[in-house]
Amino acid sequence: GGRGVEGQMVFDSGWEWGSWFSDVIAARAAWDPLVEAASAASASEAFAIATQQLVRRLLRTSGAPSAEVSAHARTIADVLVRLAAAQRSLLIYGRSPSDDVEAALASPSFAMWHTPSRSGGVGGADVESPLPAPSLDELRLLSGFGYLSGRDAWTDLLSLLHVANTQPAKINFHEHSHPLYTRVSPLLSMMNQTFTTIAADLALAVRDATAVMDDHRRPPRAKAASRPVPSATSMLAELSDSAEMLALRAEFVLLLYAASAPRASRSAGALAHARLLLTHA
Repeated sequence: GGRGVEGQMVFDSGWEWGSWFSDVIAARAAWDPLVEAASAASASEAFAIATQQLVRRLLRTSGAPSAEVSAHARTIADVLVRLAAAQRSLLIYGRSPSDDVEAALASPSFAMWHTPSRSGGVGGADVESPLPAPSLDELRLLSGFGYLSGRDAWTDLLSLLHVANTQPAKINFHEHSHPLYTRVSPLLSMMNQTFTTIAADLALAVRDATAVMDDHRRPPRAKAASRPVPSATSMLAELSDSAEMLALRAEFVLLLYAASAPRASRSAGALAHARLLLTHA
């Protein structure tokens, strides 16, 4: 009859790195939400299953044995699911993605510009909770997305003139007197540590899978396709590169705030390190 196509529409603001991955997952979920496979689990489990299926499909194009494909697909999918969960926790809700508090406190970047307070906390936060979950009112200024988003003179000018706020709100690195300023450092440090670790894990997983695919590479077809199709290797490398850029961005922002922190003993070193990151990126 006169009914249109039912389902959801996937919107992208641009062709960002890895956009194909989220688009394929969402499109496949519209046809098969994996209700049976994840009936006893959460939506996160369904996402993990869908991710593993997609990665396995990519790896199979190389002609590698099924057992090897499944093992590497599981490893890569596990890291991607960790990355998605960390992004959701840190970028959207501004809270810790794990309970590994001791590792966060021992992070060199965390100690770079914060010393323990007299009460035993760090930067005004409890030692047992370096990244306390912000309240709904605080979340407007304490979501990680606001700190990793880009800005320029025009976006700042439009905001100052109350014309438009095109970028998410945040506490700027020079607003030392802001009541929530001490809450920024644990968030930036946790983002830096988490995304750096995940990027390294993903790079290793993709490298190992690529080596297997190279060993079992199928010969090219005699007749070339009308449109070049990206290889599985390049598509997985894109995901790994995007994770590395996210980690570099998180570290850069952390160093920027470290360089401008009041009484920062390593501000010059932090600024120099930030400039090196720009060169590397």
